[in-house]
Amino acid sequence: MLEDFTIKTSVVADGTVTVGGTATALSVADVVTLVLKTNYDDTDAEAVLTCIASHLVATGGVRFTLSPTLTDIDAGTYHEEIKWTVGTDVYILETSRVTVNKRIFD
Repeated sequence: MLEDFTIKTSVVADGTVTVGGTATALSVADVVTLVLKTNYDDTDAEAVLTCIASHLVATGGVRFTLSPTLTDIDAGTYHEEIKWTVGTDVYILETSRVTVNKRIFD
């Protein structure tokens, strides 16, 4: 869901929560979280970036809005994980690698 980006910039990532390829209805009680970790086995507390979806749509749409403050992390390649929490159940929606680039301008 999250694509490569540059440090200290605003980033908006949109996606859809799907189960078996079908968009899934979300409620206001659901929480969809994006984390970036240096190492695959890092705990959530060790994540370099954590963001809860800023917008949920009943048809499964989610939006992550990352501010320049949130993206003020070291340049490098990170492990991304997006998880959906429904009550006490946690579902991993996506895992991937994301590259965070250095800025050329101040």
